[in-house]
Amino acid sequence: SNVFVRDRLTSTTRLVSISGDGTAAGNGTSYSPRISRDGSTIAFLSSATNLDSDVVDENGAVDVFVRDWQSTNPSTVLASRNTSGTGSGNGASQTPALSDNGSILTFESAATNLVSLFDANGSSIDVYVFNGTNTGLVSQKGGGNFTGRSTVDVNFSISDTGNWIAFTSNSPGLTNDRYSGQLQIYVRNLSSGAVELISVNNDGDAGNSGSYRPSISGDGSIVAFDSNATNFNPLASSWWISNVFVRDRLTSTTRLVSFSGDGTAAGNGTSHSPRISRDGSTIAFLSSA
Repeated sequence: SNVFVRDRLTSTTRLVSISGDGTAAGNGTSYSPRISRDGSTIAFLSSATNLDSDVVDENGAVDVFVRDWQSTNPSTVLASRNTSGTGSGNGASQTPALSDNGSILTFESAATNLVSLFDANGSSIDVYVFNGTNTGLVSQKGGGNFTGRSTVDVNFSISDTGNWIAFTSNSPGLTNDRYSGQLQIYVRNLSSGAVELISVNNDGDAGNSGSYRPSISGDGSIVAFDSNATNFNPLASSWWISNVFVRDRLTSTTRLVSFSGDGTAAGNGTSHSPRISRDGSTIAFLSSA
């Protein structure tokens, strides 16, 4: 399979997964495209080895690529590249997500050689950010090393500008908060490098059970997520039922979203997978309640 893009205004369809020299399609399967909000940039997954002429892709695994298809001289760049920039990472990469203008790309990878920091969790998944030239680690410990535990959840979310990235991890040392041993939601500020624990109650206590699937607003100030924690709201007191919550980073408040219709109880079934609007005002989610 190949990746294509359709311009409805010009009624044209173009091949995105094209070889680096522009003479052929990619020599492997390309799929799962993600387009930036302004339509200028497309990220996708591919096992092809001939999409970026500037690198040697020899890992035999799926990689993340990004193409500025609307530019005067469009090119495809291997985002999941090694630290020297000459070849692919030594593990598979997936789940690309783009900022509004396509300048920031986030993805997850099992590779251990995308950045120069020590990979303490080996071939387990970490979250990375690529700005078109350099690759950085999102899910790194506060001290600058890789995460100390093996789990970074596959769900993460990027703000409009790409400066704020919400992700899930049970690694210790991401912040100075007391380690709970549970999967928690974090937000990293790419400009400052600061990491903030999001899955906390109004007193600042971390969730006493796992939290998952963050969705961040366009400006990065509000994060929705689902959790089995029972210490976020007195109405959400059942360990076996997940609920949807929303954290306002500006007011430092966490609120229950999956309320009953009369507002007196949490939903009587599992609620999960929230998606928040760009302005942070509305949250859609799935539920069996």
